[in-house]
Amino acid sequence: MSIPRSTGHTGDPSQLIRIGRIIAVDRASARCQVEIGDPDRQSVTTIFIRWGVLRAGETIIWSPPSEGEQVLLFCPDGDIAQAVPFGALYSADYPAPATDTREFIRFADGAEIGYDADNHHLDLTLPPDATTRIESDGGVTIIGDVRVEGDVFADGISLKQHRHLGVQPGAGISGMPQE
Repeated sequence: MSIPRSTGHTGDPSQLIRIGRIIAVDRASARCQVEIGDPDRQSVTTIFIRWGVLRAGETIIWSPPSEGEQVLLFCPDGDIAQAVPFGALYSADYPAPATDTREFIRFADGAEIGYDADNHHLDLTLPPDATTRIESDGGVTIIGDVRVEGDVFADGISLKQHRHLGVQPGAGISGMPQE
């Protein structure tokens, strides 16, 4: 079905905001296609249109929509060709993931960043074999105790496996660790 174009506001408020479902995402152009209506009945599919974002200036948030994600579709003057999808809705395909007060972001691979304001607790959970990199030319400061379950490496030297030269009994000080 072709996309109806409006030459002006039709006066029908139901044409201004619609609920649709993302059916295709083109990350290279930051555009998506949205299906409006019941896919088992008559529905309309938009051309590839820009999706709305939270920030797109000096601060940028990049989080493309997912195929199957339900969205609100804002249609200026009721014109679907000018539509902008913004604001996702929980649906049968993507239900609300929790009912507690802990807030979190969960990624497609299961990685999760969460914060529990009631207990003042920050979680970062990564899937198996994931890696983490912190790059800070100015250094990193941790205030508080640090517990590590595993080895710690500093300039290639293992905290658990390194050996010292010049070990002396009593109050003597050992030499530098071997690499």
